[in-house]
Amino acid sequence: MVVEIIGIFTVSDEFPEDKILHWANRNAPYILLPYLRENVAALLSRAEINFHLPLVQVIS
Repeated sequence: MVVEIIGIFTVSDEFPEDKILHWANRNAPYILLPYLRENVAALLSRAEINFHLPLVQVIS
């Protein structure tokens, strides 16, 4: 299974412009992950496929 999720984020003018790419690459995926998991789980449930997505360990 290949799954893709796209998020659109906005930042305030106070957010340092040189940090946006770093934030997008490091933090945005962790914000989107619960939504991806929920959509995949709902799809598999409706298809009556017994499959559990592995948990992802967040690096602090």
